Amino acid sequence: MKYRQTRFSDVCGALDEVKRLLHEERDKVSQSLEASLEPLLGDILFMLFRMSDRLKEYRSFIEEVRMYMKPMEMVQEVDLERAENSMKFMRRYVESIRGPEEADLEKMDNVAESIRSVANDLEHKLRACKELSLKIYDCFLKVKGNRSWLLEERGNLTADLEKKYQAWLPPRPHKEKLLEYLVKSEARVIEASQPIEQPIVQFEDGGLIPMSKARYNPGTDNFYPAGFKPSLSGRRYRPLE
Repeated sequence: MKYRQTRFSDVCGALDEVKRLLHEERDKVSQSLEASLEPLLGDILFMLFRMSDRLKEYRSFIEEVRMYMKPMEMVQEVDLERAENSMKFMRRYVESIRGPEEADLEKMDNVAESIRSVANDLEHKLRACKELSLKIYDCFLKVKGNRSWLLEERGNLTADLEKKYQAWLPPRPHKEKLLEYLVKSEARVIEASQPIEQPIVQFEDGGLIPMSKARYNPGTDNFYPAGFKPSLSGRRYRPLE
């Protein structure tokens, strides 16, 4: 899907504005649907499609994981009792003979190898499970992308992000709020294809705003692009949460 700058970072914000226009500016809407509602409805559809595409990614992830889970579930337990019985036999046998010269070394070798066979079976199955687990981990990394889902990844992420994107981050106080969203994985960065182009911020609910243009409005609890001023009254038309 092609890039489209949205007027809000999520569907709810856009719907609040749609309802506000219908309630407060009906004349404006009736005079020019294309100029008033159509851009917002286009944004909403775009965000819905982006979220739907993300859902497809999760479904693909599930199918891939299932593909590796099936052979892992088929790995059987190893019979440790066989090794324990061999050890018990070895102890009893050594205790029963008068000295090492009476020992049947071939018999002892066979008992030792029976224990080794259990260890080899365990090692083989552990390697197989490890390999399958790593494949599942690769699936996780693919669906995760560059989102900081894991707490250990977040460490000093704020400082790292600020340093990496210092040329593109919006001014204060919008910068701090945007960094907060990025650290909490409520938004992610789509890297620019060319060094001179700026990265795009993709919000969790599908909205897209160029990083330097991202502005946060505490009244609507939403990001919007610079140059577009959301109405604070839009929140009045949202159902109680």
